[in-house]
Amino acid sequence: MVDRELAFVLALRFGAITHIQCGLILVQEAGIAVEDFASTISVFSDELGMPVFDLSTQTVESLGAKLAFCTPEDGSNIEIMSPGNPDTPLSQSLQGFIDRRGEGHFALMLEAADPDLEAEGLLKRGLNVLPLMAGAGGRDAHPNSTYGVLIRIYPTNSLAGLLPPGQNADIPASALSGIQRVVLAVRDLNEALLTYGEKFALPVSNPVVDAKRGVRTALCSSPSGGVIELDRAAMSGARFWIE
Repeated sequence: MVDRELAFVLALRFGAITHIQCGLILVQEAGIAVEDFASTISVFSDELGMPVFDLSTQTVESLGAKLAFCTPEDGSNIEIMSPGNPDTPLSQSLQGFIDRRGEGHFALMLEAADPDLEAEGLLKRGLNVLPLMAGAGGRDAHPNSTYGVLIRIYPTNSLAGLLPPGQNADIPASALSGIQRVVLAVRDLNEALLTYGEKFALPVSNPVVDAKRGVRTALCSSPSGGVIELDRAAMSGARFWIE
């Protein structure tokens, strides 16, 4: 495995990897799991001044969970998710996450033209792709193969039809953007580059050392959507944080 990881990183460094076929669009949404749905909506809309659309009336019936979408003009969306019907798989997944880890970042939502076809490719390339969840609109890659983050792949333009046309037209512009970049802290950057660059088939940059932050870092990108930054502490005793 080490030789394969090193070969991949060396290929990046010397320009031997130039055309990676990628069917994924990066970070269209980031989902957060919360207990108090109404209070969280208030934080994003009233305190942060961001446009939020509560779809819980329809999503509890269709998916079993309360969902709302924070849709700023720039950057990726934030999906607010809360358990609803305890008999449904999505609600059980959210409640299980909150019970184990507390409220917080639940999943990264990527998009693909055909999530099932994309999932087949990810499975063949060695990622732990979960069976289709009942009622789910996308496919999931388990956190144990993606460095601790659930990655959910939705169909392209998955929010089309859910949100009203011109949804932000009557809402004052916020000084805050949506998500521009998601930072993942990893123990082995070479291994993480192999996972995201080869198994997910995403364009990845050559790793560099950021001496100011004390990390060795690389970026995963796609033609549209937010960026995934992979960081590993590079210096003994350096402070490290996710921003």
